Amino acid sequence: SSQVELLTPRTFSRYQNPFGHFCYVGNSAASAGCTNVVDETSVTELVASGRVFPVNQISTLFYDLTSRLASRDTESSAFRIRFANVLFFVGVASLLLLVFKRFRIVSALALLVGLGPWGSFLISSIHPSSWTITLLPLFLVALLAAMKEKATTPRVFAALVAFLIWFITQDIRSDSRYFLIIALVTAVAWGVNFRREIIVRPTWQKVIGLGLLSVLYFQLLHPLVRNVLSAVGSSQIDKVFNLTTTKVPLTLMNLFGGNYGLGSSDTPLSDLVVFCGIASLFLVIYSTAQRVSRRNWLIVFLMSTLLILLPLRADLDDVGTSGRYILPLYLMCLITYLASVETSAERPLITSKTVSRILICFLTLGNSIALHQTMRRYITGVDVIGWNLNQDAEWWWTVGPSPMTIWLLGTVAFGVTATLILQNARCRVNQ
Repeated sequence: SSQVELLTPRTFSRYQNPFGHFCYVGNSAASAGCTNVVDETSVTELVASGRVFPVNQISTLFYDLTSRLASRDTESSAFRIRFANVLFFVGVASLLLLVFKRFRIVSALALLVGLGPWGSFLISSIHPSSWTITLLPLFLVALLAAMKEKATTPRVFAALVAFLIWFITQDIRSDSRYFLIIALVTAVAWGVNFRREIIVRPTWQKVIGLGLLSVLYFQLLHPLVRNVLSAVGSSQIDKVFNLTTTKVPLTLMNLFGGNYGLGSSDTPLSDLVVFCGIASLFLVIYSTAQRVSRRNWLIVFLMSTLLILLPLRADLDDVGTSGRYILPLYLMCLITYLASVETSAERPLITSKTVSRILICFLTLGNSIALHQTMRRYITGVDVIGWNLNQDAEWWWTVGPSPMTIWLLGTVAFGVTATLILQNARCRVNQ
């Protein structure tokens, strides 16, 4: 069968929190997210959920490859899969920085700000979101490079990379095709001078282009618009208002570590992490906004509206969503925006040394706090409070550095990376 019924645990204890943080195992002391004792059968006995899951939407490629790293030892299996996903991201990021030189600084700064305070932890996750946030931004950059690189060889290589990602990424997640089409439409809108093309191109090419745009619209935007507009004037208008003012903003806050982060519902993060993430985005926009054309502002604005429409549609269908599902789109918005900033040899991407230094501080501080709290979740559980991760550790690797050493190394490594990227963003660029 192409569909299976979802089974879920019986109702069980949660945090005293409006969103709930689940206790995933019968022994509450062994669960990172538990503070209350729960009945073992409440989390081990499965009952019908009334929902059906389409099996054909499972990311077969992702699970086929990662399952080869799995074994009966769950601890070592998780480590191998996470480490492999980190190496995969490093390889893709290196491709971005080394090959597509025109978009080198743009891509690096977008990933730094977009993943900085909290999202970087999703890279090592053991679910398909790891690959989507790695490959989809590369797909957009490859499309932009194929249109804007001056030399023929980089343009051909970029087109081949985009073509390969199109087939690899389609089924990684059930929403991957949406993001691929969004990236394709964005690249065309950003890279093509429509006024000139309308004058120069033959009529038959104009007709084909209009037909393709119509297909893309009805495949992508029309279901979203229809779903939202159908609620207007009907009994669902109250639901739309409620979702737009409550759930959708919370989903957007997930992008910065707010609510319950991007994927870990039992890892509440400090509000300082959210502040650092939002402040970093504000500083980037503040220092570059005057150098973006009205046309490109419109493109970024239309992309950003999808950050609202996509979660709204999911909530209207009673599916629900979280920040990790729209994170690829958020990264593509940042890449498109930064690629639109007019630069020259005398005026680099980031012109102010003060803004650069403040950005480094905000990003490093937010990442350091988020890393500490995420490690705390695994080492002792979030019911333990304290700065020393070594003290009363209930779980850690049997070999290797101590938790505090890893935290300090991670903080320094991220700070050095942020410094190098921001330093290059203030250097001469050829764009």
